[in-house]
Amino acid sequence: MGTADLERRTITAIVYAVVVLAALFAPWPVFAALVAILALLAYVELRGLFRYRSYQPWTLGVLTTLAFVGAHLIDRGTGVVGLSVTGPVMVLVIVTAFGVLTIVALLAQVARHEPTPRILGAVFTLAGSIYIGLGFGFLIRLWIANGSATRGWLGDLPVWLLLALVPTWVGDSTAYLVGSRIGRRRITPTISPGKTWEGTLAGFAAAGVVALLIAVSAGMKTGPALLVAVLVGPVGFGGDLFESGIKRVAGAKDSGTLFPGHGGVLDRIDSLIFVAPAVALVLALARG
Repeated sequence: MGTADLERRTITAIVYAVVVLAALFAPWPVFAALVAILALLAYVELRGLFRYRSYQPWTLGVLTTLAFVGAHLIDRGTGVVGLSVTGPVMVLVIVTAFGVLTIVALLAQVARHEPTPRILGAVFTLAGSIYIGLGFGFLIRLWIANGSATRGWLGDLPVWLLLALVPTWVGDSTAYLVGSRIGRRRITPTISPGKTWEGTLAGFAAAGVVALLIAVSAGMKTGPALLVAVLVGPVGFGGDLFESGIKRVAGAKDSGTLFPGHGGVLDRIDSLIFVAPAVALVLALARG
């Protein structure tokens, strides 16, 4: 890794982190809008990876992605924003509704002997929207949770959101630095050649330590604290590897070029797409 490349990656990461962290303390519409914008940009990049194939119902994909992100805002108690059982139920209802509609549409196309690319396009549209919109949208639910199921030792900070963001960033950075300097044994040479066992295990450890520090500082119960510390590194790695697999299928190195040294939006949020639902699961367990 050259010095110029490291400097470019570092500057980009700092700017990205500052923008996101600043949004944490803005009114909820600002953070929700930021999540929606990033999700839409990621979806556009996903579709762009397969632009040479017949998977192109763009408008429907954009709308469903927004719908899945917005589903996390539906709740009771505090107007449109809150955190109770209603929100997850509404998310499930919306996903089920879209799934049923897609199946009906597919069966109708098959009955009319529509060409296979159009059928695959419908499946790709729904899958991409769920993958990005629903998964990344969980960050909104974590932001809404604030300090729920903690003792409030971190004041009004959005503890659960920080548990998804900060350990993921630290783990990714540690894995990159350690892997690029001392990494020798590659994990998946055909899917993600840059990932090594040395860097990945160092990333797991760093993410776990940071997650545990945040959880303990927030006065979280021992079980959820240990669970989130164990999960965040491997789950983030799974999200990163999943997106790498998509890029390999598409024959691309990066999803885009928006973030110099890091690639596109999807390259930046791939781990969070998996980590956010995992942390939300721990939140649900911590709330009983």
